[in-house]
Amino acid sequence: MTPLPFSAIAGEALALGLATGPVCLASCGPVVAPWLLAQPRGVGGGAVVVRVPLARSRR
Repeated sequence: MTPLPFSAIAGEALALGLATGPVCLASCGPVVAPWLLAQPRGVGGGAVVVRVPLARSRR
């Protein structure tokens, strides 16, 4: 079995992200957006708090 080329893998990842992204935002957005706005560090600081665990979960 030959491995898939990078372009095929990247294309599949992009398609999956575009297909599931709106559902993720619609289901998590009503909870996460107010939480980010209530953080003392503002939206930018709160985004870092959310982004770090998400980046670690992809490994």
